Amino acid sequence: MLSKLSSFVDRVENAKGSLSQYFFGLLAVIMMRILLEVFLQSDWDVLMKEENLAFTIIHLYLFYFAALIFLVILLFLLTREDPVRILRLSSLSLVFVLLAPLLGFFLDWGERMKYIFSSEGLLSKFLTFCPGVVTDGLRIEVLIICLACSAYVFLKTKSFFKSALGFLLAYSFIFLLAILPLILGLFGIGYSESGFAFFFAIMTLLGLTCFSFIHDRRRLGVLLSNLRFSRVIHYSLMLLLGSYIAYVQSADADTFILVCSLLALFFSWEFAVVTNDLEDVVCDKISNPKRPLASGALSAYEMKLFGYVCLLFSLIFAALASPMILLLILFLHAVAYFYSVRPFRMKRFLFLTNISIGLASLAAVFIGYSTVFGRGFSLFPPRIALFILVSLSLGAYIKDIKDYMGDKKDEVFSIMVLLGEVKGKIVTAILVSLAYLFPLLLFRVSDAIIISLASVSVMATFLLILRKRYDEKPIFFIYYLFLICFIFLGGLGIVLS
Repeated sequence: MLSKLSSFVDRVENAKGSLSQYFFGLLAVIMMRILLEVFLQSDWDVLMKEENLAFTIIHLYLFYFAALIFLVILLFLLTREDPVRILRLSSLSLVFVLLAPLLGFFLDWGERMKYIFSSEGLLSKFLTFCPGVVTDGLRIEVLIICLACSAYVFLKTKSFFKSALGFLLAYSFIFLLAILPLILGLFGIGYSESGFAFFFAIMTLLGLTCFSFIHDRRRLGVLLSNLRFSRVIHYSLMLLLGSYIAYVQSADADTFILVCSLLALFFSWEFAVVTNDLEDVVCDKISNPKRPLASGALSAYEMKLFGYVCLLFSLIFAALASPMILLLILFLHAVAYFYSVRPFRMKRFLFLTNISIGLASLAAVFIGYSTVFGRGFSLFPPRIALFILVSLSLGAYIKDIKDYMGDKKDEVFSIMVLLGEVKGKIVTAILVSLAYLFPLLLFRVSDAIIISLASVSVMATFLLILRKRYDEKPIFFIYYLFLICFIFLGGLGIVLS
């Protein structure tokens, strides 16, 4: 009997199918669970009228994904089996989640399934899994899942102790999910669909990171080394600049929306990185040979998979922030697509490539502004928009220096390619210097400290660009320092006052 069961489990674990097929299968099963839960519960009409129905759906999807990933990690720790094989089996076993609403309809007469909000008799609830609070259908579902985990551990280890431990740990994890409102309440976090959707988004990300680590930590390290933090800091500063402007105008802020927006922008940028790397393999083999695709450290399929994860989470966090921020994130994705992907590939053309970066920077500022003013930009100072668009478009020319040889090979018509290395560096240094001087002229700055700071930034940047051993990191540091000082030393106050 055990040998037949073990053989069946092995066949399921080795079943053919791409990760995308398993992913869309999971989406289908979870949607079926959500629909069954909605239509078979007595107050489904109330749920359908809720304004945050979209948050509820995101919350439930992420709840099941997070639960699945952490149960897979738990089974790996107990069995040391290949986590991908465990994931295949667990994904197909997710059909068990359809039991609770079906059984609950007959056993509980359509009573709605819900979290546990009361701490009274918590130990008793743990030992009995909350009869009278949790539906009988859900209790049966949890029992089946815990027994399945226990059986799997026994099949793989032949250890009764590990099998019992697997049951206990799986049940404890599910119980913790059930009392999550109580746990978060200890930190002053109340229940809301958007808040719980955010919590399970973070849990899912942590779970995916842990899964990647136990599956192949080398590949995870390669991905993390390619995050391009210098650009992440740039776009984050743009977002915070927009939020600061809105805060000065209204003296109001929403921390939840700000955090969601920062995360949405981060994952949007990482998706743009993946899109660009997939198109720049030929160029990167010359200019950036250490990048994942150029070095062969990752395959195109693996990079695409990471890119899709980034795309998904950028949209999730943007949706949790606000509809306006979701639209702006979609705009950023569109700009990144036109910038990198053929047949458009605007980065091939001298001026369009930099205008694209200026537009993306301005969109990041608007995202920050929308964390306070979520309905439009009629109050946004137009001169600041012009400052961001022009200065960041001019400053973006520094990216062409390190890509000179690769761009030349890939027929990207940058200033460096058109003028050559020596003249190209001189013209680039002049243009980047103008990026620092433009806001002084635009805002008619007369403050001696800000003028001195801009002058020092221009001279230092000019020398760093012209030196033989070019390194863009100190140039970015000077830019960060200038932008922060310009904001907090009163440069923007001239326009906002």
